[in-house]
Amino acid sequence: MSDLIVTTPVLEHFREKMIYADAPSGGDDSAYLERIFSLQPVKLRAGATYIIGGDPDAALIKENERIFYLPANTNVDMNGATIQYKRAVQHHRSGYTGDSSDDSPLWQTIIFNADPNNAQDRAAKRFNGRGNIHFKNGKFDGCAFGLLHGKNITFENCEFTAVYTNHVFQICGCSDVVFKNCKFHGVHISADAGTTEIINLDIAAQYSTTIN
Repeated sequence: MSDLIVTTPVLEHFREKMIYADAPSGGDDSAYLERIFSLQPVKLRAGATYIIGGDPDAALIKENERIFYLPANTNVDMNGATIQYKRAVQHHRSGYTGDSSDDSPLWQTIIFNADPNNAQDRAAKRFNGRGNIHFKNGKFDGCAFGLLHGKNITFENCEFTAVYTNHVFQICGCSDVVFKNCKFHGVHISADAGTTEIINLDIAAQYSTTIN
């Protein structure tokens, strides 16, 4: 039986098949991507650009719009596609490169493998949080990652660009996180950002509204 191209309303019926994603909506694709990423494995539309974090034509940025949650067992062949934060779209339009004095923390979306409002995620210890997360063959533009208590997480042949005033990856209390043939560029560290790394390894201590 050959692979099927299916649309959003019937995706859940083909969990065992390769899911071919719809074309980008032209607006905010966050909810759609979060949904299909729970139906693995997924292949994105070749060379497409999916926007997360809100409508790229809306000037206002809301704090809750910039959070994107990865489900456990995410398995995505990006197929040359880009996942792009709405603010990165605006940066590219304006020519912003991270060199101005405006160092807003909203310059990038945060892609988490844990939701502080989810009781199971809050109870995660050691490596029993959301894991088995795999991305390959694509680009993340304006996206930073927060990984907590996950295991078996890989990024292969991926490119990460346009992250300002933040770690590209904050990895806390995780095991078996692998980067293979990945590239990081266009990452700006401002003088006021403090200590900022491409990949930061840390303990998973409780602070503010973060997971333990």
